[in-house]
Amino acid sequence: MSTFSGDEMAPFFGFLDAATTLVFSYMGVSYGTTKNGVGVASMGVMRLELVMKSIVPAVMARVLGIYGLIIVVIISTDGAHKIPHIFLGDSLLWGGNGG
Repeated sequence: MSTFSGDEMAPFFGFLDAATTLVFSYMGVSYGTTKNGVGVASMGVMRLELVMKSIVPAVMARVLGIYGLIIVVIISTDGAHKIPHIFLGDSLLWGGNGG
């Protein structure tokens, strides 16, 4: 007879955090790149000499995507599979999504 303490689900929540952090970070990258593409297109029509200056937000959006990937690598290598308790799995899930 086995008893379910909830600690068996802790790695699930840890890896769920890694997945949702990656998904949401790249959703933000795609949204930022799309909005910047519209801005660059309108800048090319209005003032052609400022097009290169308007590309900076696209680069910064991609840098934020790489930051999300680094967070996922840190979570998955350090904590997601070594979590001994369900509370730590939940805290990893909500802490990573807040980041």
